[in-house]
Amino acid sequence: SLPGHGSVQNHLPMKKKQPMQRSPIDYFRIRELKRMYLPPATAAICSCSSLYTQLRLDNTCRNIRNRYSFDFDLNSILSDLIFARILSPSSKLSSYSFCKSLLEPPKYDIHQVYRALSVIAKENDYIQSDVYRNSNFVI
Repeated sequence: SLPGHGSVQNHLPMKKKQPMQRSPIDYFRIRELKRMYLPPATAAICSCSSLYTQLRLDNTCRNIRNRYSFDFDLNSILSDLIFARILSPSSKLSSYSFCKSLLEPPKYDIHQVYRALSVIAKENDYIQSDVYRNSNFVI
């Protein structure tokens, strides 16, 4: 402060502190952001799903289905088992539980997973050879 002039603060008008108010737009933005939030596993599944498609495992499952008569979706079960093993390695039952917690829960039952495993075991050599052949297209 300068001599004889008093404090500069004495001459400034005082502002009253008012409570901060949210506009309805802010509320709706926050609600929309919460709705758009995806768990980290979802982003990883998107990456895995892309690789799964590039390896043409969906076609492999279709070819296997044509050789057998079963009523479950082998493609969904195989992809879910692979994704669950990558993201949360555990037993088959725990993998099924993990898949139920994801954005899109499975549309099959646990007993269908066990039946699919026997088909996957029988077709193991075919699946491996198909993945190896199709891996040449992934770059």
